Amino acid sequence: MDDTLTTKTPKSNQLSGRPTGWRKAIRVTRRVADSVLNLLELWWNKSAFPGQRSENAPAADNHRMAWLAGVAVMTLAAVSIGHSLNHPLFEPDETRYAQIALEMYETGDWTVPKISGQAYMDKPPMLFWSIATSYHLLGVSQFAARAPVALAAWLTILTTYVLGRKLFGTGAAVAGTCCLLCTGLLAVASRFLLTDAILTFATTTASLAMIMALHRESSRSTGLWLILAGVAIGLGILTKGPIALLLTIPPVGIYYRLSNQVRQLHHWHYLAVLAPALSLPAPWFVLMLLKQPGFIQYFFWKHNFQRFTDTFQHEQPFWFYLPILLVAMAPTTFLIPAALRFLTSSQPLVCRMRCQPLGAVLLSASWVVFFFSLSDGKLPAYILPSVPLLSLAIAVCLHRAWVAQRSHQTPPANSTLISGQAAAVGPIVHWSRQGARIGTLLVLIGGLILIPLHGYLARQLTETAIIFGLLVTAALVWLKWFAPSNRRWLDWPWGYAMGASLLVGYFGFGQVLPQFSYWRSDLQLVRQMLTSNPTQTVVFYDRLPNAFQLELPAHTSVITATSLQELQAIAAHPLGAILLTDRQEVAQLRAEAADTLDFQQCPGHRDMFVIRAPEPAGTHSASARPIPAR
Repeated sequence: MDDTLTTKTPKSNQLSGRPTGWRKAIRVTRRVADSVLNLLELWWNKSAFPGQRSENAPAADNHRMAWLAGVAVMTLAAVSIGHSLNHPLFEPDETRYAQIALEMYETGDWTVPKISGQAYMDKPPMLFWSIATSYHLLGVSQFAARAPVALAAWLTILTTYVLGRKLFGTGAAVAGTCCLLCTGLLAVASRFLLTDAILTFATTTASLAMIMALHRESSRSTGLWLILAGVAIGLGILTKGPIALLLTIPPVGIYYRLSNQVRQLHHWHYLAVLAPALSLPAPWFVLMLLKQPGFIQYFFWKHNFQRFTDTFQHEQPFWFYLPILLVAMAPTTFLIPAALRFLTSSQPLVCRMRCQPLGAVLLSASWVVFFFSLSDGKLPAYILPSVPLLSLAIAVCLHRAWVAQRSHQTPPANSTLISGQAAAVGPIVHWSRQGARIGTLLVLIGGLILIPLHGYLARQLTETAIIFGLLVTAALVWLKWFAPSNRRWLDWPWGYAMGASLLVGYFGFGQVLPQFSYWRSDLQLVRQMLTSNPTQTVVFYDRLPNAFQLELPAHTSVITATSLQELQAIAAHPLGAILLTDRQEVAQLRAEAADTLDFQQCPGHRDMFVIRAPEPAGTHSASARPIPAR
């Protein structure tokens, strides 16, 4: 018998795939990650948002008053968003999307979006479907093209109110919708034919619904809210692709990991979100793959992954969205310092008012800004999905501070506690009042700037100068002689800030923006020229005739030319033709056809010309008419 000791080889060394050192490194990394997560969880629950659910649950509201408040706010939103949508479309994005929807409406092909007969695979079809449906219901017009975007913005405000009320109560929800309604970026996005407003409606609904689901008592109620979130994410994927998943699920997942006040989810809860989110857009993606074999690589790889990871276009630094967010949130921006003081206060009474759902909303809003900051390509409209959530979070902070201060006057039995509470929230309310006053002042200054701008665009400088002078004089006289000495009329500065924002926005988007669109639009000048020469031909050379049916009279003769010979044949008409093309193309055409075409540039439009056949020496055409200026 051999007494030699046999050493047993460790199991880790018997594995040929991975050295022992790697296993130790992974084990250490996991321990460090767990320690960091535990510290974050401790900070989140004990310092950042320690408020208990029982203390911060929404109070039982008067349903009639809540219903009336909701109707009032949504009526105001409808008036603010829905007016002045019937003005010329801006190039190139608005005209492109309107044209794609028009071809979808005319051809009946609702599967493959097309522009000038060619497949357009840059965006999913939700925006085009909604515009084509609007054409069917309202007729082909500029208003019908913009109506779905305005409706999406209005639904975003409605979602903010309804779900915000369930999370934080009626008062905070009304304040949140008012803050959202006053923000500049939403006001702009609701009037431009882009995908961002529809995506924002989907992501806002999904984020707030998932937060609601994590704080429901029954498993069935949680599942219903998660199904609603999944449907909203599916609509977002049909609007702008998988970005809808990346903007909504990660922050809520982080919140679920950090919070100790959320209900435990089961496997079927995850399925309740992912099943509708993936199955709703799946049929369209499958059909596109069958009809356009290169769609998956083109859409997912080039227009999603590469656009995010590479410098595709619109390169900006990492911090680009910080100043953009301050401008986009104006005038609500000036309430941010007061909200930050609420969130960073160490007063025990204020800490107890910082509830976990408030942290979830802030985390979702911050994630949107952080996510898009990681990409090199940045546009201001990308962070629009963060605006509703951030507006609601600011309103919740200030509403709770304001309610706590008001309770100082009632009831007298707890005078010591109430005095301490009022002292804790007093600076927060004071900062919010000061921010509202500053916001009101700057909004009014902006309104005064818009008045002469409108006069310049509308060619009414004299009348506008008189109105401008009268308004400034009236404001100075009021402040000097008639304003109450105790300034009690400033005791409710938030209302004045909102009123000033809505009035200036109504004037800016109702008067200035339409005038600017008329001033900028090539097709509107074409329309003006056609009033004197209705039979004149409009030629698009190396330029797509996007949405001309919405801008020009129905009888207009529109031709797309691709060669110099075609232009020469068209220019032989006694009235010539109106040419819209690229400036570089015109330089090349002038060099090639110096003796066969006469180019007359339209004043104020560098890429628009009237072309005619050159006239014999010593003659003058009676049909030639001066071109109107902008």
